[in-house]
Amino acid sequence: MGSDRSEGRVTASRLAEQTAYLNALMESNPLAICVIDSHHRVTLCNPAFEHLFHYSRAEVLGQDVDQLIASELERPEAVSITERLMAGHAVHAVTRRRRKDGGLVDVELHGVPLVVEGKLTGVFGIYQDITARHLAEELLRESEERYRDIFENANDLIQTVAPDGRLLYVNRAWRETMGYSENEVPGLSFFQVLEPSTREHCAGLFQRVLAGEPVEKAEVVFVTREGKNIHLEGACNCRFQDGKPVFVRAIFRDVTARRQAEDEIRQLNEDLERRVLERTAQLAALNRELEARNREVERANRMKSQFLASMSHELRTPLNAVIGFSDLLNEETAGPLNEKQKRYVDHVLTGARNLLQLINDILDLSKVEAGQLLLRPEEFSLAEALPEVLSTIKPLAMSKQIEVENSVEPEIALCADRIRLKQVLYNLLSNAIKFTEPGGEVRIEAKTAGALVCVSVIDNGIGIQPEEHEAIFNEFHQVGMTTKGVREGTGLGLAISRRLVEAHDGKIWVESAPGRGSRFSFILPAAKSPLPAAAPGPGRGESVAHRQ
Repeated sequence: MGSDRSEGRVTASRLAEQTAYLNALMESNPLAICVIDSHHRVTLCNPAFEHLFHYSRAEVLGQDVDQLIASELERPEAVSITERLMAGHAVHAVTRRRRKDGGLVDVELHGVPLVVEGKLTGVFGIYQDITARHLAEELLRESEERYRDIFENANDLIQTVAPDGRLLYVNRAWRETMGYSENEVPGLSFFQVLEPSTREHCAGLFQRVLAGEPVEKAEVVFVTREGKNIHLEGACNCRFQDGKPVFVRAIFRDVTARRQAEDEIRQLNEDLERRVLERTAQLAALNRELEARNREVERANRMKSQFLASMSHELRTPLNAVIGFSDLLNEETAGPLNEKQKRYVDHVLTGARNLLQLINDILDLSKVEAGQLLLRPEEFSLAEALPEVLSTIKPLAMSKQIEVENSVEPEIALCADRIRLKQVLYNLLSNAIKFTEPGGEVRIEAKTAGALVCVSVIDNGIGIQPEEHEAIFNEFHQVGMTTKGVREGTGLGLAISRRLVEAHDGKIWVESAPGRGSRFSFILPAAKSPLPAAAPGPGRGESVAHRQ
């Protein structure tokens, strides 16, 4: 009897220890645990359950668990799970439950029926909060969908390749470029779409990527379903898991058009180089021919200059004799002449003097063209050089009753060849008188502009058409008839004047309009230092035609 009592005490002690141990496990378990009886009422719960659903233990015990933590929306499912447990089935479910404050929490439920001596006494349920995991999975799913959408709609060709070379995924641009439907891709191998001559190179590249070496720039040639080669350029890398390659992702850009353009440019460059070489050879031959012709031209110019110099001497000698003896006849030193004889002598004098002027002009022009014109620049007052020119032009002005007004200030000085300046002024003044109606006016004026002197000859004559303004400075060009209704001169005066002015690094031009007169102007270098005032020539504003 004493022994039975002793064994009973031992058993009760062990049962108490086990109960305490189980209570400790339940109280300290981080997972929410509750036990319900056959009427769905909570008989036991741990602190983790209180924390998960925000109920105190006093609020939970004795309550219908489905009414307590299942919202109206989830309640049918919760009742169904409880009934399966009451039927003796273990249940594992991912579901949603309600907290005391109405907030919802995603949970993973593990429920097992409690059977004692063959009789169902209740249900043991464990709830694990998986809200964060669900959120992470949702974000991951959205991220994957977003990236898949980006890949699918990208303009570049994107492909994912298994380590054995199978194509796992290709985007829309890849399918459209290569001519394959989405259903045909899973049966394709990456090496199958490569151009045969490039497969060995690409296989080595593929193995390098599988070994963990990313390739930032790869060039491959694919063959489309229709057999067309396309050139691609891109990058590829490998995704690893647990140190093993999972797949290789490659992003390519179609550079076929660029390659074709590069080939065309290269061919064009080669053609251009060939044509340049041919053209260079042609130009070299032309240059040799041009040099030979230039030598011939130079020889011809030398011969022309020699001829003109010789002929001018040979012609001027007899012409001077003709002019001299004609002057003697005109002066009747050998006896009186009748009217007809005097007229004949005047014609001879006029023709001889015109011919001498022509010879002198041609000789001057040839010297300028041959670069043989020697200038002797000096600094002098323009007013000092004018009297001789005005006295020379006086007979021509008097014959047409034209006033030549001198408006040049005495202090204006320039640096030029005095003789050549007088020649330019004479040409411009004689032209102005020729193309001005009798009784008209011609004026000469000058002004200083910095290091230059601008000299102008102005008339109120018949004027010049605008289209003739450049042509009149060409050799042998005559703008039209003079006021006498005939063409006078040789057409060399303005051409020589331009050459003489340009030889001084100057410039000459005309401003004119029909019926409004003309203004011929030229610029020459000014004297570098002031000069003493020159003695005045014909008075400013006074007509040289009327001075006796």
